[in-house]
Amino acid sequence: MGEEGTHVKRRRHTPEQVIRKLHEADRMLGEGSTVPEVAKALEVSENTYHRWRRQFGALKAEDVKRLKETRARERQVEADRRRPAARHRRVEGGGRKARPLDLVPWLDDAVHAAGTRDRKRRLGMTDWNAVLGCDPAEYCSRVYASRPAWITGYIGFEDAQFLFARVLTSGADPLLEIGTASGLSTAILCHAAHAVRLAGEVGDAFTIESYDIDERFYADRSRRVGDAAREMLEPALLEHVTFRSPATAADVSAHHGPETLAFAFIDAAHTHPWPTLDLLTLLPTLSPGAEVVLHDINLPIARPETQHWGAKHLFDGLDVERKLGRGDPPNIGSIRVPQDKSAFREQLLAILHGYEWETEIDEDVIQLAVS
Repeated sequence: MGEEGTHVKRRRHTPEQVIRKLHEADRMLGEGSTVPEVAKALEVSENTYHRWRRQFGALKAEDVKRLKETRARERQVEADRRRPAARHRRVEGGGRKARPLDLVPWLDDAVHAAGTRDRKRRLGMTDWNAVLGCDPAEYCSRVYASRPAWITGYIGFEDAQFLFARVLTSGADPLLEIGTASGLSTAILCHAAHAVRLAGEVGDAFTIESYDIDERFYADRSRRVGDAAREMLEPALLEHVTFRSPATAADVSAHHGPETLAFAFIDAAHTHPWPTLDLLTLLPTLSPGAEVVLHDINLPIARPETQHWGAKHLFDGLDVERKLGRGDPPNIGSIRVPQDKSAFREQLLAILHGYEWETEIDEDVIQLAVS
């Protein structure tokens, strides 16, 4: 019986049905619903909802088969271990015990993140449920749900989860953000960095630097950029955030030396060529292997009324390792700075001049980026 005397009928769900319901739960949580409201809408108990989160996390339907195969291998390994004659026999399929991140595919590609090989291996083995007290998707959902009601034009729920996950897999410190706006994404970055600290992979003095060209929030001039983060973060976390405004990507080199940054999130001006100029300007400070997350990579498709193609031209035009978020179409993705930064720079210059510019740019800004 629930608090209002309702009874949730018990029924067996297939993994595919569970995943569809969890995707619906993500949508509702992103719209501000509470977990009890979500559970009621899904016609399950809150205990069942939390059990599903622990078991399936953010799995996609196509990952269920892989999960089943992984668990089958684990059972086979355990069975062979219990049979003395089989202890030294090679188990078909490799006999690999599933890593915790096999259960959370949006964290599964940590092996290429910035940092040392040992750090990447440890992050890939991290039991995030033990570190955070819940699975990462649920933790990020709680952070996202705490956003203030006044913000607008903010990062979507699935995009926030992607950003959170990329920080968990990278273990980078410091984290750089270009385009603070309300500060919701700044809070997501800070909580993710805090999680990495709890896992013991960065020090207590981890930092997030957020740059914005304006001191006031564009949608509400009575507020400063970053005010959402100031409301969402406890003082002990907020002290790890440095807001730099007015400031742009051109100011980053004054605070960071060559190839000292391993993670950047670019979500500033979206008209071409601004995203490409931002990345070109940051390039000297980015280390080979650094991860750069780009937002609004399908903005003109997701929102036809907003024909700003800068981020899409940049993301689609790069021939480098890339990751895509969720959504139809996905509106967030990440690229990895290759070892050959000179060739990468040539790609950026080709994108810069390969499309009609949607805005006028001061010549000194252009020269700073391309020099």
